[in-house]
Amino acid sequence: MRDAFYYAFCVLAWGSTYFAVTFLKGPVPPSLSVIYRLVIVAVVFALLHPLLRRRLTGLSARTHLWLVLFGLGNFGLSYAMMYAAVTMIPSAHAITLFAIKVVMTPVLLGLFLRERIPRAIWVGGVIGIAGVVLMFWPQLAGGDLRGDAWMGFLLTLGGAAITSFGDVASTRLIRAGGDPMTLTFWGTTYGVLFLIVVALVQGQALVWDPSLHFALAMGWLVVACSIVAWLMYMHLVKTIGPARCSNMVTLFPVVGVALSLAFEGVAPTVNVLGGAALVTAGAFLANRGKLAA
Repeated sequence: MRDAFYYAFCVLAWGSTYFAVTFLKGPVPPSLSVIYRLVIVAVVFALLHPLLRRRLTGLSARTHLWLVLFGLGNFGLSYAMMYAAVTMIPSAHAITLFAIKVVMTPVLLGLFLRERIPRAIWVGGVIGIAGVVLMFWPQLAGGDLRGDAWMGFLLTLGGAAITSFGDVASTRLIRAGGDPMTLTFWGTTYGVLFLIVVALVQGQALVWDPSLHFALAMGWLVVACSIVAWLMYMHLVKTIGPARCSNMVTLFPVVGVALSLAFEGVAPTVNVLGGAALVTAGAFLANRGKLAA
């Protein structure tokens, strides 16, 4: 029962990420919102290490180079692009498009780590792309995919690709014996340091939104999505195994689209529902192919 609750919580938390980010819209730039989130997460994980008897030191310089790639790919740069994207397109569109990462990651693993790419991944990719085209078809056919909508599309797709590169780095680190919690601490640290440098170069001033919705959204993203769900996920990897855990990613578009339909005013059209269904099916097939490899 506990594992089922943990699994459901992870799906809900990570599936609601894009929707929660929509509540951060306002005076705080997207990159600064990411900085706030990652700083808190890095501090919390640093404090958890001695409590869980983990070490943060003793890593080689080569490992830290991989950690920089991991941090930029999975946290800093990809988060900033994701946050910016949902200011331009509905979260339902964003999370569905981002699910293409399930196909991108094994392809990049095949290119850089020479893993075999099963046929199911290619088939799943074709189905997923068909779902994206179906979801965005009204904008494509009407010539409306331009301006902010086009930029949101590109940011989400680019963020998915960059996250997949981060997945390659994390796979390399874990195969070398890296501890997931230690990797997460250094990844968030390097990711936020990169964004801080960018903010300083741009002359970005510190801004905070005192509204209740901003505080609640930031709290959900930090506590539920980045800390509690991650600790639950690590527990599940030990109890039910990584294969069954990896299946949860195929449910994220279901949660994201349901929230967007209920609260963002997105119409339940054939394009939205059918596109999300195709992407979910493609992600599921690709994920099963990855596990069978």
